[in-house]
Amino acid sequence: MSTPQPSEEPAEKPRRDAFVTIERRVGAPRLFATAYSTVGSSIYFALGVVAAYALGLTPLVFLVASLLFVLTTLTYFEGMTLHPERGGSAVMARHARTP
Repeated sequence: MSTPQPSEEPAEKPRRDAFVTIERRVGAPRLFATAYSTVGSSIYFALGVVAAYALGLTPLVFLVASLLFVLTTLTYFEGMTLHPERGGSAVMARHARTP
C-alpha cells in the first residue's frame, strides 16, 4: 500500500445528503448467529427466573402460560380471518376502536 504523494489530489469526501445509506457489513450468517444466541439466552434466562420463583410448580406455571399462549394465538387468527388486511394487531385494534 503506497502513501499518497503531495502532488496527488486527496480523495473526494462522501457527500452528506438528507438520506444516509448504511453499509451492510454484518452479513446473513453473523446476523443469524446474533439473533439465535439472543433468543436462546433469553429462553434459558426466562426458564431460570420462572424456576426460581415457582419452585416445584414450574411445570404447572408453564402449562398455564402455554394455555394462555394458545388462546391468544387463536384470538389473533380469528381476528385476522375477520379482517384480512395487512397490519397484524394494529388492524385488529383499529377495528376494535371504531364502530
